[in-house]
Amino acid sequence: RLRPHRVREPIAIVDLAPSLLSFAGPANSLVVAGEPSLLPRLKGAGGDLETPVFLERREYEERAVHGFAVKGVKRGLRRGRFKYIEAPDEGTSEIFDLVADPGERHNLKAQQPLLAAELAALLRAWVQRTPTAPPPQFLSEEASERLRSLGYVK
Repeated sequence: RLRPHRVREPIAIVDLAPSLLSFAGPANSLVVAGEPSLLPRLKGAGGDLETPVFLERREYEERAVHGFAVKGVKRGLRRGRFKYIEAPDEGTSEIFDLVADPGERHNLKAQQPLLAAELAALLRAWVQRTPTAPPPQFLSEEASERLRSLGYVK
């Protein structure tokens, strides 16, 4: 029922469930409060590039991932050509121009303080209205070793 095409605007994962239900038909059109259906975009309608898409990395114990030290949560948003990221536990915040710098190598926070403040405010508002996940349950060293011995983790 849909012709293949690429949706160019960023989409949020939380929009997939209501979109699939909407696609399944009126009998299955459970509405998830506040989440839009992507069905119009899948049918070829353009979306709004300025609608923010929010990002969140779950909480980590302090460790190295791909050579980078990570800990705590990391949140961000993408709006238009810009991506804003903050990691309070790591003490960082960054803003990138994804058109000029798709590899996210040049943090523009110092050059774009007003934009950074605007995006930070959007992110804070999203965090305040979004339910928080329960704190992660970290495994003891003994439990981790048992899982390793069974081949479940490396």
